Amino acid sequence: MEGGGWCEDLDSCLSRSKTHLGSSSTYTSTISLSDGYFSLNQTVNPLMYNWNSVFFRYCDGGSFSGSNASSTEHQGATLHWRGRHVLNAGILDLLSERGLGKAADVVVSGCSAGGLATFLHCDHWAGRIYAAGIVGVRVVCMPDSGLFLDYE
Repeated sequence: MEGGGWCEDLDSCLSRSKTHLGSSSTYTSTISLSDGYFSLNQTVNPLMYNWNSVFFRYCDGGSFSGSNASSTEHQGATLHWRGRHVLNAGILDLLSERGLGKAADVVVSGCSAGGLATFLHCDHWAGRIYAAGIVGVRVVCMPDSGLFLDYE
């Protein structure tokens, strides 16, 4: 899961809503995943170099935790707090349309705010995948830099 910080007040939420961290309007249809644990080089990534990878975009400013049915008006814009719904829709799409339902091993990972989302939602990912009835699937989570000990 992609990182990208958090929105901390209405002004910062409004600002990020106009960028790729708050809107999908500028997303490209593909993205290159070639570094670190996305590397296709067996020497660099001996465990997962030949696995399928998904880049799960981060667009809610709350580590996919918001689940508010209402929205907020701020400076003429409508802000939504529905990151958990985005997460659920993404998992459903991966299971039903992208082949996740046929996986034997699933590694959920993210960095920064995505790392925190990995910590927060690991059991949720596993629960949704197991509930899909995939026999023998192993689900693990690998957060990358998702703890913020000095954050106030």
